[in-house]
Amino acid sequence: MNTKHILKLLLLATLLIIFSTVPVTADEFPEDQSNPDMIYLRGLVSKVSTDDMQISVKPPTGKSVRISIDPDTILEGVDNFGGFEKEQQVKVWYKEENGLNRALKIIKMMELGC
Repeated sequence: MNTKHILKLLLLATLLIIFSTVPVTADEFPEDQSNPDMIYLRGLVSKVSTDDMQISVKPPTGKSVRISIDPDTILEGVDNFGGFEKEQQVKVWYKEENGLNRALKIIKMMELGC
C-alpha cells in the first residue's frame, strides 16, 4: 500500500468517527416510538432528584425508570431541570450508556384542566 492509499483510509476513518458521534438533533426523534438508537418512554414523573440531576418516570404499566439529565438533553415545556415536578406527564427519549439512562430529549406535556 502506498502513502496515498494510507492517507485516504485515515481520512475515511476520521470522517466515520466524526459522523458517528454527532449528537441527535430535535428533528431526529421518532414520534412516540423507540428505535435502535434510543428508547421512548411516556409516563408520570414519580421522583425528582436535584442532587443527581435525575427524574424517575412511571409508565402506565411497569416499573419506574430513572433518567439522567445533562446539559445536552433537549428540554421542551420546561426551561431547565428545576422545572420538573412530581405527577407531571412527560415523553422521554433516552439512551442506555455506562449503566445510566441518559436523556436525549424530554417533553413536559401540557396540563389539561379548568
